[in-house]
Amino acid sequence: TLHYYRSEITKFMDTVQKQIKDITSDDIRIYIAKLGIERGVSKTTQNNVLRILRSFFTWLTQEEHIDKNPAQKIKEIKTVKKQKKAFTNYDLEKIRSGASTLREKALIEVLLSTGCRVSEIVQIDYGKIRNCKTVIMGKGAKERTVFFNAKAQFAIDEYIKSRSDDNPALFVSDDNRGRRCSKSWVEATVREIGKKVGV
Repeated sequence: TLHYYRSEITKFMDTVQKQIKDITSDDIRIYIAKLGIERGVSKTTQNNVLRILRSFFTWLTQEEHIDKNPAQKIKEIKTVKKQKKAFTNYDLEKIRSGASTLREKALIEVLLSTGCRVSEIVQIDYGKIRNCKTVIMGKGAKERTVFFNAKAQFAIDEYIKSRSDDNPALFVSDDNRGRRCSKSWVEATVREIGKKVGV
């Protein structure tokens, strides 16, 4: 979250090229509109950027770096709220069939069993899995227990048996360095499997 906020605020400041105290509501509106027109950014992403800028300018106002919050009056962009469709059992079997390595199979089963966020998956240590469950640090720095069903636990066991490294991370890179897998690896792997099987 911090990386994302820093990145978006930096892009905004580089584009506007004004002192913070001189930034107006129109500067923010034009920047958000340009994201959609020039860069083809979705309305959801535009709203995410607007939310970040609102937080930033609210903080600047509270800390008395600026007198007036230029983002306060800017309304959220209306978006079509689509209900996400759940995977069918057939979809799930297709996804499972697309996992070609023991690591990918374990990843898919852990995701399906726990419902963890990607950022939570990469922080799991296999040594801390006890009786098909483990504690993770979730969103908002809250601890919660996640559970592994039999398929997930079996896939984890098979994957761990195949490894020769001593990294405590549940998922490690396969580049012979045994480093903890990154959030981007999980996202890319799931995307690739989805493309491969058409889900």
